[in-house]
Amino acid sequence: MNAPVVKPADAVLSLTDLRFRYPGASHDTLDLSSITVAEHERMLIKGDSGCGKSTLLSMAAGVMLANSGRVCLLGQDWAGLSAAKRDARRVDHVGYIFQQFNLLPYLNVMENVLMPCRFSALRAQRAREEHGSAKQAASLLLDALELPQRSWTRSASELSVGQQQRVAAARALIGHPEILIADEPTSALDENRRDVFMRLLIDQCERTGTALVFVSHDMRLASYFNKVLDLPTLNRAAVADTVGLVMQYKGT
Repeated sequence: MNAPVVKPADAVLSLTDLRFRYPGASHDTLDLSSITVAEHERMLIKGDSGCGKSTLLSMAAGVMLANSGRVCLLGQDWAGLSAAKRDARRVDHVGYIFQQFNLLPYLNVMENVLMPCRFSALRAQRAREEHGSAKQAASLLLDALELPQRSWTRSASELSVGQQQRVAAARALIGHPEILIADEPTSALDENRRDVFMRLLIDQCERTGTALVFVSHDMRLASYFNKVLDLPTLNRAAVADTVGLVMQYKGT
């Protein structure tokens, strides 16, 4: 049976006729026809370093805006919002796991996890409605991600890489954001720790109904996802750039 077609208007995230070029660059970094992320979907976007994966995630989260085309979160084009409204919408609806985790070293583990609830009344409300309080929601997430309670009052900077990664995941998931965006968060882990983390992350996304967009160059992760996209293949800018380099090499 074929999977149902997800229309952009019905998607959690949709990118349509997207083009982006950095200021001063001679060619586009991204030129994409269409990508849609459905509710509850787990999507892996793969590609080698330098192919535009992190740029794509920044545009999906409304951190950067397209030069042309549409990038819509829950039907709202990021380009139609002011910078302040983009920030507010992002913290309400998007969880983000950065490659370097971006935990605040002067806060302890619990304080880091609670950060989204400090900036988003919606996520704080969701946490309270399901668990009674944001702190209880954070505790349950940290338990589910198998982070020992004795570490919850420690500074995030004192934790191992694997523990920091789980704190970052708990922070991204608290308050049930509709979509979780993860930028190569397993790149510093060995194979066993990577697989443990992936199982824990997928379990939590399934529990909360959060869609997952995960960027990695590691194709061993593909089995965790129900959709895998190869960015260099989809990115017409990369194809055009490669053709141009070949033509220059041949002297044509």
